[in-house]
Amino acid sequence: MENFKPGADPHEITGRAVWGDEEYEANMPEGWETDPEARKHNPYRQKAKALSHAWNYGGGAKTISKASGQPLDIAEHFVKQMAKAYPRVVEWRQDCADQGENGWIYNAWGRRMSVNVERSYTQSSALMGQSGTREIMTDALIRMLKCDIRLIHWLRAQIHDELIFSIPETELEWAVPEIAELMSTMWNGWSSLPHTGNRQTTGSTHPTDERREYDESDAVHETRLCAMQDDEERPDEERHPVRRG
Repeated sequence: MENFKPGADPHEITGRAVWGDEEYEANMPEGWETDPEARKHNPYRQKAKALSHAWNYGGGAKTISKASGQPLDIAEHFVKQMAKAYPRVVEWRQDCADQGENGWIYNAWGRRMSVNVERSYTQSSALMGQSGTREIMTDALIRMLKCDIRLIHWLRAQIHDELIFSIPETELEWAVPEIAELMSTMWNGWSSLPHTGNRQTTGSTHPTDERREYDESDAVHETRLCAMQDDEERPDEERHPVRRG
């Protein structure tokens, strides 16, 4: 769960898990204690970032070495240490692969997804993770529709685990916290709350329609809300439970 806390750097956490704190910090660039950007240039962070994406989908040492451009011995060390650091992830990934050998897999919402049996080891866990994000976002959108249809009218795009809204300034004070609350959820005992970011614009961000007319004098905010940010301070019973089919 440390990887999902606000402000956490998952690539640094991975680099430390694989190569150890002492070696990782010995390769920190000058000024890293006070400059958050400087610490991102640690060579072990760069290796962890390149290797972890392929590893997350079940890639072995040869596969992630080829995909990342890292030497095979580095990839072998990475795979070995990641298995030690995250044994439950490895176990969960294998469980998904075993289920996928039937030709399909079910996510926590009851959605049945087809699996290419020959690719079950990598495809099953990918389907489970990606569909989980999709389901959480869909649950949030359903709650928004039931709460106030204007929230859906202000939605401009979904990008992976983010929703982008364009909200009139006059509605901003209530709309952003309301959306954040409706996006909060509890899944497998883990509660989460989205984080937000705003960018103020004016003019033609909103189309003119029958619901409300916007002209160039209206101040409009583009609001981005990202799901799956851990919020340990709020009790679990206040979260929206997942929808199950």
